[in-house]
Amino acid sequence: MSSIAEMLIEISQSRESKQAVLCEGESVTYGELLHASLELAGLFSKLDLQKGDRVASLSYNSIGYIQLFYTCALFGFILVPLNYRLSIRELEQMLHNASPKIVFFGENFIEPIQTLRSNFPSVSHWIEMSAKNQQPWRTALKKQDAAMSEIPHQHDLNDRASEILLLVFTSGTTGTPKAAAISQKALYGSAQEIKDTGDIKASDNGLIIQPLFHVGANFLWLAHASAGASIRLEQKFNPLKCWEILSSTGISTIQLAPTMLEMMLTHSAKFSSIKGLRTIFYSTAPIREDLLRRAIQVFGNIFVQHYGSTEAGVVTTLNKSDHKIDGSSIEGLRLKSAGVPNVTTQIKIIDDQHEELEPNRAGEICVKHQFIFSGYWKNKTLTRDLLEDSWLQMGDIGYVDEDGFLFIVDRKKDLIISGGENIYPREVEVVLYSYPAIIECAVVGVPDTKWGESVVAEVVVSDHNITETELIDYCRKNLASYKKPKKIVFRDQLPRLATGKINKAKIKDYYWKSLDRSI
Repeated sequence: MSSIAEMLIEISQSRESKQAVLCEGESVTYGELLHASLELAGLFSKLDLQKGDRVASLSYNSIGYIQLFYTCALFGFILVPLNYRLSIRELEQMLHNASPKIVFFGENFIEPIQTLRSNFPSVSHWIEMSAKNQQPWRTALKKQDAAMSEIPHQHDLNDRASEILLLVFTSGTTGTPKAAAISQKALYGSAQEIKDTGDIKASDNGLIIQPLFHVGANFLWLAHASAGASIRLEQKFNPLKCWEILSSTGISTIQLAPTMLEMMLTHSAKFSSIKGLRTIFYSTAPIREDLLRRAIQVFGNIFVQHYGSTEAGVVTTLNKSDHKIDGSSIEGLRLKSAGVPNVTTQIKIIDDQHEELEPNRAGEICVKHQFIFSGYWKNKTLTRDLLEDSWLQMGDIGYVDEDGFLFIVDRKKDLIISGGENIYPREVEVVLYSYPAIIECAVVGVPDTKWGESVVAEVVVSDHNITETELIDYCRKNLASYKKPKKIVFRDQLPRLATGKINKAKIKDYYWKSLDRSI
C-alpha cells in the first residue's frame, strides 16, 4: 500500500462503525466518510468534473473538509485548501494559479466569496458547507439527479500513488504565492512517519487545532486515520478551551505550535495534570529551550518534534526519549536539535559550491527520500532550482553532529516564522513599495517573546508626514493580518552591501545581537 486512497478505503471498511472525526458537536464514522465521498463523487460526475480537475476549499476546520479530501483521494481530483487568513488579493492570486472548477466554502466566508465569484466566471460552481449540514451537496445531488458512485476498482487505485492530491500554497520570495503539488505517495509517507515515530494507536483520540490549509495538519490527521484512531477538530485556538478539552474529553495526542504551547503555559496553574494526554507533537517553528523545558515540567516527557516542510514532508524526529531536562550536558544540548533523520530519509549538509560538509560544519540542509513533493504547480523553473539529483535543498542552514542529530542554525533566505505562520519579507516589501511615499524598504523578522518572531519594516520615505499607523493599515488591507509589520522604523537611509544591495543581514543583526540565536 502506498496511496492515501487505498489507506482510506481499507480503514473505512475495517473500522466502519468507529468514530473518525468529531467537530463542533457533530461526529462521523469511517464508514460514513466513505459513503459521503461516494455521494459527492456522484455529484462531481454529474457536473462533468474530470480526473485531475481542481476543487478548492475555503473554510474553517470541518467534517466537510475531510469528506472533500476523501472524495479527491478516491477519485483522482486535486484538493486546493485556501488560507482563510489571506486578503482577497492573495486569494485571487491562488485561484488564478490553481484554476479550480468548484469552490466549497464555509458559512463564515460568504462575504469574501461574493467578491471572488464575480471575478472568476471559470469556476462553474460555488457550494456552501454548512456547519449544520455537513453534506451540503445532498441538495445539489437532488437537483442534478446524480447517482452515488461506486468504490473505485483496484486497478484504478494502483495509479493513485503518483497522482497529485493536494496543492498547498506557500508564499514565495518573489512576493507571489506558489503551489506545492503533493502526491498521494508523499502524503502517505509522511503520515506513516508521524504514526510510527509518534506511536499513534487505534485507541488514540487526537486533537487538531491547526488549520487544515496547512500541510502539517493534513499529515497529522492522516497519521491518525492510518492507525484507525479518532480525531477532534477545533476551528480556532483558545488556550483556556484547549485546557478544558484536555481535562475532560480523553484526548491523548495533540499538535501545538510553540506559540500555542506558550499561551497554554500561562494558564497551567488553573488546571490539574492531564492524565490521558500521552503525546504532544510540536513543529512549524523553532522553539526556545526555556519554553520547552517549562513545558516538559508541566506536561511531562511526552513531547515529539518533527522537522520538515511542505515540500520535503517529515524529515527528522526528536523522540520523547531525547527530551531530557535533567540529563547529561550532551542530552541537554539535544533539546536544541531537530532530532535525527527518519528511517527512510537521507540528509547532507552542503556549502555554496554544493560540496558535502563533514559533521559539525554548518551549511545548507539537503534531503532525499521517496516522499518529496512533485514540484511547484505551473513552475518547472522554480522546481528545478530547488532539486538537484533528487536532493531537495531545504533553504535552512544547519549542521549534523557526530551522533546524527540535526541542528538548525539559521534560514538561508529571509523567511520569518511568526506564531507558526510563514511570512516572506519580499511579499510584505512588494506591498510597501506600492505605497507612493516609500522610497525603499527592508522587512526582517525580530525577536518576539510571544510569537517567536514578529515583522519589522525599516523604510525610507519621501513624505515625512506619513505615520507608522498609516503604513501598517495599508499593509493590513493588502495582506493577511498576521503578515503586516508590527513596527515601522523610519530611516534616512538603509545600509548597503558593496554591490549596492540593501544589507538586510546588518539590519537583522541589530535586533538579534543580544541573543545567542538567529532564528
